[in-house]
Amino acid sequence: MKINRKTSLKIAALGFGVAGIAGIAISSAASLSLGTGALGAGNVVVASCQPGATPITVGFTNTYAAATPGYTVSAVRLGAVDAACVGQQVKVTLSGAAGASLVEATGTVAAAGVVTINVPGTIAASGVTGTAVSIYN
Repeated sequence: MKINRKTSLKIAALGFGVAGIAGIAISSAASLSLGTGALGAGNVVVASCQPGATPITVGFTNTYAAATPGYTVSAVRLGAVDAACVGQQVKVTLSGAAGASLVEATGTVAAAGVVTINVPGTIAASGVTGTAVSIYN
């Protein structure tokens, strides 16, 4: 059976997504630099449209919530997103203790540069220990 490039990329993305959700690497809920060549402090970014030499950066917008009490993650900011990714879908999974998924947020890359994905619900920033990002079509 012959496996084409697109199928190989989908298999790789699935594998990286599972690894990210399983919490193989730990991140802080501040700012991380993720790319295909180096994982840094984050879990993983899978984006076949992104040049390997230009890592996508990941940051968080935190908002104070008296009910929590503390800061909650209201958005995830992806930086240095290549123009080749415009029009593709984005899925961000934030994970907590033992790699448990806390929330999944989705969106579309509307323009190159910075992409902001709003996070639904109330997720305490202090509980985020991992981040997995996938950009796909």
